[in-house]
Amino acid sequence: MHLGTVLIAISLATALLFLAFLVVYRFTGVPRWRRFARFAMAGSFTSLSASLALLFYSFLVSDFSIHQVWEYSGGDLDWWLKLSGAWAGRSGSIMFWTWLIVLSIFVEEMIRKLGRTGEKAEAPPSKKGLGVHDWTLLMAMVPAAVFMFVLLSDSPFADLHPMDSFPDPLAAYPNGLGLNPLLRTLWMAIHPPLLFVGYALITIPFAAAIGYALTKDKAWSDVSLKWSRAAWIFLTLGLGVGAVWAYVVLGWGGYWGWDPVEVSSLVPWVTLTAFLHAQLKNRRTGEYQVLAPLLGLSTFVLVVFATFVTRGGAWVSVHAWESGDVTTYSYLGLMLGSLVLGGIAIFRGMPRNESDEGEAKATRDPAMYATVILLGVIALILFIGVLVNQGAITPSYYETRLMPLAMLLVLALGICLTLRAFRKMEWYYAVGWMLLAGVIGAVILPRALSGLRDSVFYDLGPLSISRMSIAGFVIPSLLFAMAGSFYKMLKPAKGGPRAVLHGIGPHLAHLGVVFILIGYVATNTFNNETTLTLAPGSSVDFQGYTFQLENVSYRVEGEKQISDYSITISSGGQSVGTAHPMFLVFNDVNRKTAEVSIITTLTEDVYIVPVQEISSGGTFHALQVRVKTNPLTVLLWSGLALTALGMGARLLAWRERPLAPADDAKQISPAEVDGMDKDRLRALCRELDLDDQGSTKELRRRLRKRLQKPGEKVGES
Repeated sequence: MHLGTVLIAISLATALLFLAFLVVYRFTGVPRWRRFARFAMAGSFTSLSASLALLFYSFLVSDFSIHQVWEYSGGDLDWWLKLSGAWAGRSGSIMFWTWLIVLSIFVEEMIRKLGRTGEKAEAPPSKKGLGVHDWTLLMAMVPAAVFMFVLLSDSPFADLHPMDSFPDPLAAYPNGLGLNPLLRTLWMAIHPPLLFVGYALITIPFAAAIGYALTKDKAWSDVSLKWSRAAWIFLTLGLGVGAVWAYVVLGWGGYWGWDPVEVSSLVPWVTLTAFLHAQLKNRRTGEYQVLAPLLGLSTFVLVVFATFVTRGGAWVSVHAWESGDVTTYSYLGLMLGSLVLGGIAIFRGMPRNESDEGEAKATRDPAMYATVILLGVIALILFIGVLVNQGAITPSYYETRLMPLAMLLVLALGICLTLRAFRKMEWYYAVGWMLLAGVIGAVILPRALSGLRDSVFYDLGPLSISRMSIAGFVIPSLLFAMAGSFYKMLKPAKGGPRAVLHGIGPHLAHLGVVFILIGYVATNTFNNETTLTLAPGSSVDFQGYTFQLENVSYRVEGEKQISDYSITISSGGQSVGTAHPMFLVFNDVNRKTAEVSIITTLTEDVYIVPVQEISSGGTFHALQVRVKTNPLTVLLWSGLALTALGMGARLLAWRERPLAPADDAKQISPAEVDGMDKDRLRALCRELDLDDQGSTKELRRRLRKRLQKPGEKVGES
């Protein structure tokens, strides 16, 4: 047995000890068992870290005695491509993901140990039972242990052995089978790790949600919220970088193909977005006491489902691998076990009657509630779509089913952000103005742009709806949302840099989402595409651009033979740029690929893909290319960056704001109100069933009046 596999076995054994020690501590309350659990967890993390480091080393030194190294690497590759091979295969990617889960558990334990989470997240040592923090660590270690078991049966350190297609693998490919040419890109070193980090970080919020359901301890959000935000950042970047990779490498002219693996990765992002909003409302107002933990549970189960789609072998996708029985059964068991045990825990924690401490509160923000519900329904439709379509399907399958919900979601986004920017506006005015603007846009936009290509989206005979009409309806709401976000961002924030980051973060993230949605609408509504044949010395016009083939060159770089075509692009007599689409032939794997060339302007991309070289008798005659204009793609990529920056700013400016006490709120004196910040004032207003909207001065006046004793005068601040 390879040393790396032995280290995985040690990590599994110590992880099981960690679980056992926590269970003993649960029933005895003896502190030494908690210390033993910490030591076991540290041992599990150390062993698994050593095993992963050994796997990375095996790839860097091209140890072809290991099957995965031989299959996903090559001796002539750059070091970073060799390292990327560690997560290109099934077992290596599972190991990397498992290590990230254990790392997050270790970090959370260290945060607790250093006292940053607060004593309220842990049961007192003198009492039996586990606090929400310990329940979080216990529940998070369970999936890690399951994956370690999978790694023992499907080890990334398995020896290279004869196969049906390669009876003597080293004789056939002594320098390794080599990495797929489509994976020999910097994006391979970035995209999978981002997704794996996001997947791993979701484990902590899932476990904290179960801990909350079991303990009803409001401190669960102290544990969950920061990890949820971090997971959301990495998932957003992972999906975004994957879209960029598809756009610049695969050469089909788009960035989102509704592939089963793409959709399965999108579903947990949607539920995580809903989970974030529900957590915030639960922390601030006590709402979503059942829905918030349920969304946390669903997000984790959907992450496991996305991994199962990629590695389960049943779905046809360019991303998918074949899978063994143990891996398949482990994924199914983990999903079913999480649903059953998590569902039982959440059901137990449901409020039973109005006198319960955990009584569900009526929502104070209907637009937010509608947003959370819409996100949940969209996730359900996407999930069902992946289940019933295990092969490639046209994008219209999802688009036609999701569009009505997406339009409502955009409307809710516009309403929420507008009302937060202009608090004196009544909600029905916001709804009315947006609906009116949407109807006007749906009618006017197709007529104003009648010269552009349009297509029928819903074929309803005389009542058919076109893509441009839908774009005209949603764009006004997105513009309202953009205006609201800009207004809140430009409004000066009080306090130091941390307060500024804390205030600007969510508005920056929402602005990024608006940019992404506008970019998606534009690129899918106003694009144009054609095939051109370019001969030396001649020019061809398309969409206001002139294309001219200037030069053809051939060269060899390492294992690649390159055919490089230089095409100048001009518009109105002014040069736009020079494109260099190419054909690449990888000699080590005998495979030919086309390399895209993209000329980007502020308003659109000119996307050029070589299709065919026309030649005879060794003489070049012409090049056939596919040209596509994609408007406002710059909004897509800038929106992605803004979204991640906004959530990152909120995460860096994390600060725990104490909520107003529920039991003794009426005992607070009017004088104490003067020392409270606005968040605490609003929380106290909610506890006392007062309106929590208005300026800080108005909130203080309202609270003083409510808290004053008979005969006591109300002061002013």
